[in-house]
Amino acid sequence: MRKYSVLILPSAKEDIREARKWYRQHNDQLPQKFTEELKLITETLKLRPAVHAIRYRNVRFAQLYKFPYSIHYFIDETSFTVNIIAVCHTATNLKR
Repeated sequence: MRKYSVLILPSAKEDIREARKWYRQHNDQLPQKFTEELKLITETLKLRPAVHAIRYRNVRFAQLYKFPYSIHYFIDETSFTVNIIAVCHTATNLKR
């Protein structure tokens, strides 16, 4: 089994910063827990990126377990890269 690399695009990095900022305002421990869960899901995407169904165009969603966020990504099979394009609250309407 080939292990994929993960590339977090600037738009997704901004999404993560905004989520961490929001959680920090509510509880000092939540930003770290949010980041840990993102890392856990990202590690699983490295091993099995196609496990999540395509939701639109070629974009897949990976739902976080404890937080109401999903990772939006596509797979580049030529470079074996998972490209994370957004990390969105599940109530957010993504229009990028």
